[in-house]
Amino acid sequence: MKKYSSMIFLSLLIMVGCNKFLEEKPDRSLAIPSSLKDLRAILDMNYNNLNYPISGAMATDDYYLSLKDWEGISNIQVRQNYIWEKDDLDEMDWRNGYRIIFNANVVLDHIGKMKTDDLEERNSIEGTAYFFRALALHQLCQVFTLPGKDGSKAEGLPVRKSADINLPTVRAGLGETYQFIVNDLQTASQLLPKNTGKYKTRPTQAAAYGLLARVYMATEDYPNAAKYAKFALEQYSFLMDYNQLDSSKMNPFTLFNDEVIFHATTAYAPSLISSICKIDSTLFQTYDASDQRRSLFFGLNKDGSHSFKGNYHGQSDGTLFMGIATDEIVLIAAEAAARQGESAEAIAQIEKLMVKRYRGFTGLNLISNDQLLGLILKERRKELVMRGDLRWSDLRRFNKDKGDESFTLKRFLGANTYDLVPGDLRYAFLIPKSVIQESGISQNKR
Repeated sequence: MKKYSSMIFLSLLIMVGCNKFLEEKPDRSLAIPSSLKDLRAILDMNYNNLNYPISGAMATDDYYLSLKDWEGISNIQVRQNYIWEKDDLDEMDWRNGYRIIFNANVVLDHIGKMKTDDLEERNSIEGTAYFFRALALHQLCQVFTLPGKDGSKAEGLPVRKSADINLPTVRAGLGETYQFIVNDLQTASQLLPKNTGKYKTRPTQAAAYGLLARVYMATEDYPNAAKYAKFALEQYSFLMDYNQLDSSKMNPFTLFNDEVIFHATTAYAPSLISSICKIDSTLFQTYDASDQRRSLFFGLNKDGSHSFKGNYHGQSDGTLFMGIATDEIVLIAAEAAARQGESAEAIAQIEKLMVKRYRGFTGLNLISNDQLLGLILKERRKELVMRGDLRWSDLRRFNKDKGDESFTLKRFLGANTYDLVPGDLRYAFLIPKSVIQESGISQNKR
């Protein structure tokens, strides 16, 4: 039988942790977890919150690099990513995503064997595993599949239902892949607690609903996006008042701030460190003087360009917050309502956000639904800048069909210009060559 990808297997061998069942090879000498405490330890590993795919974030139009800084990046794959050059050697995103899925599957393979009277903790652990598996697979879809709707017959990704590395690796259809993600999240939402106290690295029911809303938004299922955004906001709806924050700080937003429902970050990318990652100047100009995000999100560089300091994990270190936060869910609720012609609901949702972001905001004037949708998309663009791969996900759905909202992305390096046009096959990255060779699965089209 075909073996699980060698790179996923290799990543398992380098796991670090205090638990014996995480320190040994998974095929022969992996010790069997024997308690709920063991399973919780697997899920509480930092790795499950810190290493989500970042290729999409590196490929967006949120930022630009100077020729000098681009040439100074030693990682050839990062340089090629910046100009949308296809590369099948970069294994990081695939390895990281499927390692999280493996961890979740270890738990799911053993949770049914655990005898306990603490059913609340057992349900929480099982729900957490389903959540992590769904989150990792969804993020992998944003990198390694073409954009499409839930029922699309396009190629999806290998759906790993067990930690058994001897199971064959086969690409599911894209619709099947997304349905698997949705099923996991719906199951998680029934098992997870409504709150986890101080542990924002553990998902809650609100996090599962919020991620469902994100998944449905990515697949353009706006009725379900609205439905689950509403469910999430019924659980947790706090928005920070940006008028009360200190823009003079190097990092105005703290780790686990009050808008964060679930904390997670991308892997590291040298192209996204604040010293060289410059915010697109046209984007920056969309923030007017009354918009508090102008000073809270951006710092002024010596050359007059702007760096990003608005990361919701409180650092500017080449990783990005990509967890679930209230502002994203409010924006999903607003956009989904507007796309269904529900103007009153859309206005109510977007005004919740704008009153917390603008100085002196008193409400919206009467506008058409088309104008309202345009306003919401503009606010989404400004609010979710450098928020993991959310911009990349938006670009994928906007540019999939060369519709009214589509546009060509451009990079400028010296005398050279690079384009990414709507409908381009490069919206799906190549699967690592090592995975193709080991598993025999099909490669994405170039």
